[in-house]
Amino acid sequence: MSERHVVDEQDGAVLTLTLNRAEKRNALGNQLRAELDECLARAGEDDSISVIVIRANGPDFSAGMDVKANIGMNDDLAAAQRGVTRLQDFMLRVRDVPKATIAQVHGHCVGLATQLAICCDIVVAAEDARIGVPGWPNDWIADWWVFRVGAQRAKLMNFTSGSLLSGVEAVEWGFAAKAFPADRLDAETQRLAAWIAKTPVEMLRLKKHAINQAEDQMGFRTVARYTATQNTLISRSESGHTGGDYAREHGFAAARERYGPPPPIE
Repeated sequence: MSERHVVDEQDGAVLTLTLNRAEKRNALGNQLRAELDECLARAGEDDSISVIVIRANGPDFSAGMDVKANIGMNDDLAAAQRGVTRLQDFMLRVRDVPKATIAQVHGHCVGLATQLAICCDIVVAAEDARIGVPGWPNDWIADWWVFRVGAQRAKLMNFTSGSLLSGVEAVEWGFAAKAFPADRLDAETQRLAAWIAKTPVEMLRLKKHAINQAEDQMGFRTVARYTATQNTLISRSESGHTGGDYAREHGFAAARERYGPPPPIE
C-alpha cells in the first residue's frame, strides 16, 4: 500500500491535515488533492470537528502545482478547460467546507499553493516563510490574490516572476493574519485552533457562510470561473509555455535568473 499523501490527526474538536509529500515539496498532485478533498468532505459531515488545520511535513508548505500531474492541459481545448475547471472546483470545495479552516504556512508556498491558502479562512505563517509566484512566466494567474492584498499588489505579484513575501510581509499585505517564529508556528497555530474551537460549531458555520457570501458578492466565485477560462487560453498560447520551456531546457536556477529581479542598484 502506498504512503498516504495527506495524514489526518484529531485532537478534540481540532482536525489537523498534514500534506505528506515532502520529497516532492508537497506539490499538489492528483493523489494529494484527492486525499485532501476526501478528508475535508468527511470532516464537513463530522459534528465532533470544529476547526481544520492544513499544514505540511518537510521544509516547504507546498511548491504549488505538480507539473507532472495530468489535469488535461496538454489535451485539446475542451479537455483543457475541463481540467482547469476541475482544479478550480476543488479549490472552491476547500473554501466552502463548513468548518473553520487554518492554513499553517512555512517554507515555500508558491503558485497554486497560495490559492489553497487563500481558500482557507485564516492563514498563519512562519516569519521566514516564502510566499508568492513561480520564478518564471507561466500559465497560472494569481488573481485570487486581489481579495487578500488588493488589485495593485495582486498585479505586482502577477507581473514580476519570482516575487516572494516573507511571513511578516504577508501579514503586512493582508495575505496572512498572523506570523510567528518558525519554531513556535505549530504550537501557536494549535493554540489559535483551540481558541476558535471554543465557539459552537454551528455558530462558526453560520459566521463563515455569511462572510463567504459577502466575499462572493464582491465577485470571488465569478472571478474563479473566469480565471478557469483565462488559464486555459494562456496555456494554449505560445507565450504561455515560454518560461516553462526555458526552465526545462536550461534548469530552474537559470530560469529564475533570467526572469527574476534585476541586480540591486548600487
